[in-house]
Amino acid sequence: MLVLTRRSDEAIHIGPDIVVRVLGVDKNGAVKLGISAPRSVRILREELVSQVREVNRLAIASQDLDPSLFQWLVDADQAEDKNPGP
Repeated sequence: MLVLTRRSDEAIHIGPDIVVRVLGVDKNGAVKLGISAPRSVRILREELVSQVREVNRLAIASQDLDPSLFQWLVDADQAEDKNPGP
């Protein structure tokens, strides 16, 4: 893991087209970030990723579905994100 120190209004660049900028830090230490990235890049807070995975896991378990079917759906969703329609 790369660890960097940034102050308010400083940024880091990830690849040629993603910029993460520190917009501010409140008195409780919460950091406000601004992220500029192409629409094709999915950006989620960590807790949302965990919740989505758990909901999907429970949905599969309750339906007694073949897990490979679910993986096919995930792959199709990711392919659509990379190639959005008109």
